[in-house]
Amino acid sequence: MKRLRKEEDVIKDLQKQGRYYQYRNPTLEQAKEEKYNQIEAERFNRMKLMTFTIPSTNIQVEVKIAEQPPSKPRQTWLAAASTRAIAAKIKSIPFADELIAADNSRYLMDQDDWIAFSAELHQLVKDYIDAANQHIINIQGYNTVEEVRGHDLTLYWP
Repeated sequence: MKRLRKEEDVIKDLQKQGRYYQYRNPTLEQAKEEKYNQIEAERFNRMKLMTFTIPSTNIQVEVKIAEQPPSKPRQTWLAAASTRAIAAKIKSIPFADELIAADNSRYLMDQDDWIAFSAELHQLVKDYIDAANQHIINIQGYNTVEEVRGHDLTLYWP
């Protein structure tokens, strides 16, 4: 388990690097860059799981939709299964595959379930990107470091 660093430890490291003054008294651009990084971290942390209700069974499942690089087998597999379902639908051939939930339980889904999953995932990712972009637009409009640092990152997320 990764230990969270205390603010004192961060300050000591910054002092050693000669960057403490920037940390305590950043320029407006430095404060904005710091906030942009926080927005991206917030988006990533919020996008790890997706709740999906399988249409054919009405079973609700938590699905991992984000993993740390370089190993992203679930994301690759989800994309491939969704693509195969769409191809099967176009070719009018049956298709079914298992959805692996976040807890590693498995649920058999037909092509219509996979297509619904793909559509919901697409919309969810778009909503997270739109929320992050709204934060960035707000930050770009600020004229002081205090405004930037005071920006509430809990807003807008789906």
